[in-house]
Amino acid sequence: MNTIIYYFTGTGNSLKVSKDLSQHLDNTELIQIRQEWLSQKLFTDADNIGFVVPTIFSGIPKLVDQFIKQLDIRKKSPYIFVISNHGDPKGIGIVFEQIQKLIAEKGHSLAACFDIRMPHNVPEKDHLTTNDEKKRLFQEETIRIPIIAESIRKAELIPHKHKKIKNIFERMIYNGAYKSTGSLDKGFYANERCINCATCSRICPAQNIGMKDGRPKWKQDNCQLCFGCLQWCPKEAIQYNKRTIGIERYHHPQIKAKELFYKKFE
Repeated sequence: MNTIIYYFTGTGNSLKVSKDLSQHLDNTELIQIRQEWLSQKLFTDADNIGFVVPTIFSGIPKLVDQFIKQLDIRKKSPYIFVISNHGDPKGIGIVFEQIQKLIAEKGHSLAACFDIRMPHNVPEKDHLTTNDEKKRLFQEETIRIPIIAESIRKAELIPHKHKKIKNIFERMIYNGAYKSTGSLDKGFYANERCINCATCSRICPAQNIGMKDGRPKWKQDNCQLCFGCLQWCPKEAIQYNKRTIGIERYHHPQIKAKELFYKKFE
């Protein structure tokens, strides 16, 4: 049995979950969901197909939606699973519902749904995770991963229990966020601390940041609001409006920035 795991990450949480899971499964390949892949023909014939994604605006990043729609699943009856990593105690949102619909449109079914809570990566005071909380969440992740891996090895069916009223509310949040905010990256800018290292441009999974005159320039057309650019800036030069000034940064301590770079940057 071979497994392929597609993950979307901005600050490394999904990559850490994917790497840990791969240690408990045989013949596993990890592929980062990035804009660059959409220009290529996407297909898989893996026996097990996993998606590890964060919750943004109560749902999946738009890039994940595009990626799955383009992905050609060639195996007749693969075991497909999803792991939602989220920062809020009840932050799963409509992730499972959305991916289940995308998979069904391809003539397949979603076999299992799992969730893991990780430190919040929205850089605002109300979302900060304390060091003690981070330690606890990291420990819980290491306990949860082997259990998830065992379920995958056994091809267990673990459906998501929909909560109709709650899902309606979360769909309103998701749809409203994308309709009302326009370009999600309008609030980003780099201050005088910027050293022109281009880490933000290389990290961005959506190819939404270019470099102009040695400074990052957001393209205002494809931001996923993953905050990878802001959280990985080595000088904390990138801000989002005025809400992130003086706010502690976060990216997973066991993940390195270069692991998130597209291969052409390696």
